[in-house]
Amino acid sequence: MEDSLVKRTKCQDTKGITLVALVITVIVLLILAGVAISMGISSDGLFDKTNKAVSKWNDKVNTENTEFANYIDYLDELTGTKVEPVSDVYAAVCENHTLVFSNNLEAINSYIASNNTVLSSDYDYSGGIPNLKENNYESYWSSGSYIQSVIFLNKVVPGSTSYWFGGMSQLSSITGMQYLNTCNVTNMSGMFYDCSSLTSLDLSNFNTSNVTDMSNMFCNCISLESLDLSSFDTSNVTNMSFMFSRI
Repeated sequence: MEDSLVKRTKCQDTKGITLVALVITVIVLLILAGVAISMGISSDGLFDKTNKAVSKWNDKVNTENTEFANYIDYLDELTGTKVEPVSDVYAAVCENHTLVFSNNLEAINSYIASNNTVLSSDYDYSGGIPNLKENNYESYWSSGSYIQSVIFLNKVVPGSTSYWFGGMSQLSSITGMQYLNTCNVTNMSGMFYDCSSLTSLDLSNFNTSNVTDMSNMFCNCISLESLDLSSFDTSNVTNMSFMFSRI
C-alpha cells in the first residue's frame, strides 16, 4: 500500500512539474512573440523595412516607366510621328500690332498686362477672345495688314492653318514658332499668302505628314531670302498650285 501511495505521489509531482514547464514555455513563447512584434512594428523594424523596400521599388519602377515614356515621346517627335489631339487655339490682336496665340486665356491676359497693351479695336471682341480650335481662320483676319508681329506663347495644336497669316503684308517677325505643332494639320493653303515683309522663315519643326493642301502657301512672299523646309513631308499633298508663286 505504501508503494502505491509513493507511486501516486510521484505521478502527481510529475504532472505538477509538467504543468509548470508548460506554463513557463507558454510565457517564453509569449515573450518571444512580443519581442518579434515589437521589432516588426518599430520605426526600423521588419515591417517598416519591408514597406520602405516596396515603396523604393515602386518609385524606381515609376521613374523608369516615366523615362521610357519620355524617350518614346522624344523618338516620336524626332521622327515626326507623334500625334496630339487638337488643342484650344486662342488668338488676340493687340494695339501693339501683335497677334498672340495661346492654348489658354490666362497666358494672353498676362501678355496684355505685362506689355502694357490692350486688345485691338480693329477686331470684334464683344464675345471675348475667340477660340479658333475648329473655326475657319481665313474669315477671322479682317485687317491683316495691321499686324506686324506674331507671338506663340505656348504650344497650340490646330486642325488647320489655312490663311493663318494670309494678307499680313506688314508682318516681319514670328516668335515661338516651335510651339506650333502641326501634326493634325491637313490644310496649309495660303498660310503665308502675301506676307511680303517676311525675309526669313524657319519651318524645320513642322510636321506635314497629314497635309493635303499647300496651295498658295508662300504666294507673293516677295521679300523671302531664307526658307527652311527641311522637315517637309509632301507624300500626301495633292494640291501645290501657286505654292511658290511670286516668291
